[in-house]
Amino acid sequence: MTQSTFSPVKKGHIVPQVYQRSFAVNDQVAVHIDGRIDCVLMNIRDAATRPRFYRRTRPDGTEIDDIEASLSRIEYAVGPVFDELERGLPLDFARKSVLAQFIGVQVARSPAFFEQNTAIIDEVVGELDAPDFKSTALARFGGDVDAARRALRETYLNKTEQLTKMVTLSYRMASVIGHMRWQIVRFNDPLLAYSDHPVVMWPLDATAMPPFPVARFKPAGAIEVRVPLSPDIAVLMTWADRHDASQPVLGAPSQAAELNAFTVSQAERQWMHRPGAEPTIATGRLDPLACQLDPTYNAVAAISSKRLEAAARYLRRTHTKRFLSKVEMPDSGFA
Repeated sequence: MTQSTFSPVKKGHIVPQVYQRSFAVNDQVAVHIDGRIDCVLMNIRDAATRPRFYRRTRPDGTEIDDIEASLSRIEYAVGPVFDELERGLPLDFARKSVLAQFIGVQVARSPAFFEQNTAIIDEVVGELDAPDFKSTALARFGGDVDAARRALRETYLNKTEQLTKMVTLSYRMASVIGHMRWQIVRFNDPLLAYSDHPVVMWPLDATAMPPFPVARFKPAGAIEVRVPLSPDIAVLMTWADRHDASQPVLGAPSQAAELNAFTVSQAERQWMHRPGAEPTIATGRLDPLACQLDPTYNAVAAISSKRLEAAARYLRRTHTKRFLSKVEMPDSGFA
């Protein structure tokens, strides 16, 4: 097989360097690797990678890294946003739009997202029986339902099919979180960690709970979504029916430890932080950060929110679309 004209990528970053650079010192971060008790320094060129993770093969057998090229576009666009937020510039609509697209892609490009998608396909295809197939389709396999199931599974799990779905769902994900209310939480010291699955979605039906070990991927079913953006900045998203906060709120060290607890617990292979002191990681049953910052916000307020209603309308309107050409930002009446 030959590689196309796109530059070959041997190490696919599931967490891109542009994101990790905010945590790095001289392009190095402190990395905790699953199965090891020590912490090692690693260049961001090597951290949070998987071999050829986004490479696909064309029908003619040509290997191609075109998806990597597509991912690099949003990575290039978000770099200045990270820098501007770190310098204290406000989270305006333009910065939110770029950051929403980046976070949407970050969710959809993660290994756990692919694994959960595979599990869903296995479950759905495994339950299909003869009446669920067109007679002509089943006839291709001599009436063998198991063979038809295997062929359908292979079709859905084809790498090109999976990567196309990744791109499509990243647009939808970005649009849904774009409907949420955003708030920057800033800490006085570099207290935050990140991981190979840094986007945390807290389920609506849970209040106080211990950190969950597997990433969640349904923002419309979350009471909050939070992402560490640097060692001292995180973005917090909720369904509160208020305007986005233009100025950051100051977070307490204990809240940084609670943020770290979930970021680290849902790591698959690695979690990282700025070289130096180890970040504090909270334990036990913890409360959503949004409910701590705003005691009037809870699951009832989220479920009845106009923002969530607008996001649900968007999802109903787009659920059959194969590919979205742009991210749609909120039409809920809030900026």
